[in-house]
Amino acid sequence: TNTITTNTNNNINIYKIEYKANDRGIMMFECLVKKIIISVDGSTYISTINKWNRLLLSIVLYYREYLCNNSKSISDRRDNSNDTNDNNNNNTINNIDNITTAKNKNKNILLEKIKYYENKLKMSIKQTLNSKMDTRFPRVVFYSPRDLGGLGMYTIGLDGNEYDNNYKYNKKDRNKDVISIMDYVNSYNTNN
Repeated sequence: TNTITTNTNNNINIYKIEYKANDRGIMMFECLVKKIIISVDGSTYISTINKWNRLLLSIVLYYREYLCNNSKSISDRRDNSNDTNDNNNNNTINNIDNITTAKNKNKNILLEKIKYYENKLKMSIKQTLNSKMDTRFPRVVFYSPRDLGGLGMYTIGLDGNEYDNNYKYNKKDRNKDVISIMDYVNSYNTNN
C-alpha cells in the first residue's frame, strides 16, 4: 500500500492505495505460459526462452507497482531474518514477519505463480533432454547470457530452496549470483 498526502487549504487528506493483481490477468498469464510450455517440444530452446522473457517483461511492467511493493517486502524480510546482531531485534522482526506474512499471504499470488511457472518451464526443457537431474543442469545453463553459452533466461528471483546443493553459499551472497529482473524495475513512486 502507498499513502498519498495532499494539503489543500490547510486540510490534510490522506489516501491509501493498495495494488492488487486481478484474477483475469493472472489467468491470462497462466494460459500464455502453458502455451509456451506446450511448444517446448517443437521449437528451439532459445525461441522458447525468448517467449518466456517477453511474457515475463510484459507482466512485470504491467504489474510494476504491485510487484515492486511485494518484492521489496519479501527481500527486506529475508535480509532482516539473516541478520544476527541483536536477539531482541530478531525476535521482534520474526514476530512482525509472522504478522505480515499472515496479512500478505494472498497478496503474493502473482509472484508465486511466476516462480512456479518458471520452474515448470525449466523442468519441461530438462524433460526434452530426457533428464531432470539438477546436477546436469546448473543455473548457469538457464540464466547465463547467450554470449557465455547460456540460454539468457530472465527470472523474477530465486527462493532459498532453489540453490545448488553442490556449492556452499553465504546467506548474504545467495541473492547476488543470479540477477533478478526486479533489480532493474522501479516503481513509479519516487519515494521507493
